[in-house]
Amino acid sequence: GSQETGLALPGSDIDFVIRFPKKKDSKNGGDDLEEDLTTASCPLQKIADAVKTEFGIKSELEMDIPDSNSNNNSNNSNEQQEGEKEHLSYLEVITQTRVPLVKFTIAPYNLDIDICFDQPHGPESADLMHRFMESMPPLRPLTFCLKYFLASREINRPYTGGIGRYLLQLMI
Repeated sequence: GSQETGLALPGSDIDFVIRFPKKKDSKNGGDDLEEDLTTASCPLQKIADAVKTEFGIKSELEMDIPDSNSNNNSNNSNEQQEGEKEHLSYLEVITQTRVPLVKFTIAPYNLDIDICFDQPHGPESADLMHRFMESMPPLRPLTFCLKYFLASREINRPYTGGIGRYLLQLMI
């Protein structure tokens, strides 16, 4: 993703790709086993359930609410955030896309994370973008400007019909 290519905007998400080991099933060459491991709903829903179990949803957690009658009423927002426990503010399993993934946001940090499985083309795409940026120096600043423009209008998410970073760079 943009972290790898150096094109991340402040607040950009963090992308993870989980790869399964390729195993051969002695009966039929491994096709069924690999298909079972990479079926979109199975591993995506399992990781979503694990994330939900690990972080919880705010409404399901007992939050430490600061006492409003404390000695120091001038707490800034950072101090209030430090008292707030980590939890999920957003969790979605997106299966109807070219790259099915789990998206979630960890509050109070607003840390957006995307997880997908067995997508071998991510590193290849990042290498291609590095080569493009080396051969076309204006690509990097133009990409930053257009990424910011798209993000500020919330039309930068491919799974909702917007334009993602990779497509944007190919269009430029």
